[in-house]
Amino acid sequence: MFETKGILFVVLDGVCLILGGLPLAAFNLGKIRPYQRGFFCSDDSIRYPFHPSTVTSTVLYTVGFTLPISCMIFGECLLVYLKHLKSKSCFGSYVGCVYKAVGTFLFGAAMSQSLTDIAKYSIGRLRPHFLDVCKPNWSLINCTVGSYVETFTCSGDAKMVNEGRLSFYSGHSSFSMYCMLFLAVST
Repeated sequence: MFETKGILFVVLDGVCLILGGLPLAAFNLGKIRPYQRGFFCSDDSIRYPFHPSTVTSTVLYTVGFTLPISCMIFGECLLVYLKHLKSKSCFGSYVGCVYKAVGTFLFGAAMSQSLTDIAKYSIGRLRPHFLDVCKPNWSLINCTVGSYVETFTCSGDAKMVNEGRLSFYSGHSSFSMYCMLFLAVST
């Protein structure tokens, strides 16, 4: 059915996809902590109350994967059909074209999100609601005018505090931009 060479390339594609998504998995499943940045006591940009995301990650990834992949499947199948309109079309042509388009998209998405997470964890920029989720003990912090606080202990939920250090750059924005840019360029 498949040639040995073809199976080898599919396995190689799978390995590349796994390697591209490895940093993403390491950051999201591991115990890796972002860069521990301090703050200025007078910084009002990190004193906002916590609000959950307007667009949840579930909605983002559902739309971000479904829309481009559906368009690619339709477009690639239509392209193969039109090319083979006068000749006998082969099912393998459809599968091969869709595999290349979707595989390239998935590899790019894994790389995009991995690079985003590498940047987020390296920079450690504080989110606008950082102090609300951190809940530092203000009696132990010297907050004189213009002072920069590097040493403090957060008493809030550790997972929320960790997320509070991952503001820049936006994972939602980078994923949305990648998906729609790929869709626009590939059509």
